[in-house]
Amino acid sequence: MFQGVRVAWRLGDAVFAEVCLPEGVDGGGFGVHPALLDAAFQALLLVGGQGEGLGERVRLPFAVSGVRLVGGGVVRLRVGVRLVGVDEVAVDLADEYGRFVGVVESLRVRSVSVGELAVVGGGRD
Repeated sequence: MFQGVRVAWRLGDAVFAEVCLPEGVDGGGFGVHPALLDAAFQALLLVGGQGEGLGERVRLPFAVSGVRLVGGGVVRLRVGVRLVGVDEVAVDLADEYGRFVGVVESLRVRSVSVGELAVVGGGRD
């Protein structure tokens, strides 16, 4: 877990992260490699005080809309995640030089218990 997240921090309700593809994974052939997007979405765990008042629950991506990606072949991203609703965030993506790579205008999340995750994952760690 968090293999692609290099650093992440919170500033108020916003979360910022730097993520990258694992060594040896080619970013070509994709607008943004799915593993890189997954790493960007992992910043959700820090949004809005994940763990504060949630007990044994985590927020997971549920539905996305307003996705716009430009360019391609990036292996590193700078990510900004900001709350836009109770269970909704927007995700801004830039390359390592700060150039626009894409945006997810709405990423809706659902809260699930750790027990529910264990059932779906077959109890694996």
